[in-house]
Amino acid sequence: MIENEFDILIVGGGASGFFTAIQIAEQNPNLSICILEQSKKVLEKVKISGGGRCNVTNICSDPKELVKNYPRGNKNLLNIFYAFNTTHTIRWFEEHNIQLKTESDGRVFPKSNTSQTIIDCFLNLCHQYKITIQTEQKVVQIKAIEQAFHLQTLNNKYICKKLVLACSTNKIILDEIEKLNISTIPLIPSLFSFNTKNLLFKELAGITLENCTAQIVNTKIRTEGNILITHTGVTGPCILKLSAYGAKELFQLNYNTDIIINWNNDNFNDTISVLSDFKISEAKKKVSNVKPYSIPNRFWNNLLAISSIDKEKKWADLNKQEIKNLAINLSQFSLRINGKSTNKDEFVTAGGISLQAVNMKTMQSKQYENLYFTGEILDIDGITGGFNFQAAWSTAYLAAKHIASLDS
Repeated sequence: MIENEFDILIVGGGASGFFTAIQIAEQNPNLSICILEQSKKVLEKVKISGGGRCNVTNICSDPKELVKNYPRGNKNLLNIFYAFNTTHTIRWFEEHNIQLKTESDGRVFPKSNTSQTIIDCFLNLCHQYKITIQTEQKVVQIKAIEQAFHLQTLNNKYICKKLVLACSTNKIILDEIEKLNISTIPLIPSLFSFNTKNLLFKELAGITLENCTAQIVNTKIRTEGNILITHTGVTGPCILKLSAYGAKELFQLNYNTDIIINWNNDNFNDTISVLSDFKISEAKKKVSNVKPYSIPNRFWNNLLAISSIDKEKKWADLNKQEIKNLAINLSQFSLRINGKSTNKDEFVTAGGISLQAVNMKTMQSKQYENLYFTGEILDIDGITGGFNFQAAWSTAYLAAKHIASLDS
């Protein structure tokens, strides 16, 4: 095996790994830096994120508000976001000739509408700063020997003065971390869609319900937002947020449980009142033709069916039980979850390096001063909307700033 020696080794050719490398090089171009990526291609998650457009961050810039979007790591991120938040991210990309745009929901994308813009920016900067990129280098061993780290991949051996772990979490890496007596948190999925066999959704794939709420039964975990019906179940911001905040509870339940959905943003009593008033005001009209809430027609007709209401009935002919059934299914709909699906091929996990083992001001290991952690490998995860990338940029910035300052 060939032995390669660098000042800085970065394990992980994703968003955080590249940003760390570039930030170090910008501040101290004299350091030799190498990025190791286990797959054939780098920045693959950047490529597919945001439906191929790359949701680089979110417009939310106040650190106190920003941390509310992280089910895990929020308290630890506060000072990090004071140092480098979404405003800094936007400024950095714009200074590197990437034009950005903000969409109505606060998500920030490149104006080009393609993630390749971000990938090209990173690759060009790596070329400019002579940062070495080596693919198909799966790390299988990490050893701390005296003042250096020795890494072994399936192909080569590497030695570095400082090591940055910026990779996605996997069993081999976590096993090596644990051999160094650094504490870790078990990995569990976060940010996923729910599968269901409920007949309400039959042949309704593609329909979006706006301003819904959802809650996992027997918990206080409740989220708001739009819900999108898919071929296998439900997704959309409301569901994805629920999966993130309820990641541990859902894992323990083996993704088989009930959630309660409110489709109309009125509580049960208010829904009864609205339906009763509608029964009078629209008495002569068919229940299938007019409805009191802004709900897609096909969804409304399925809702009538599961409420045991003949869609040919007129509003005046609905009895109290039918009104009650409809109110329950509008405001307290019980949905059985039968498993989960990955959200748009974007795999996010909770767990990883325990934040108790990290100096959150520098992203250094508390046990090894020359070892740093950034991005996905940390026990930090955000909801959908550019927040996971922001955590990657921010932790990379702090690690890079500290590394560059020590060797300047």
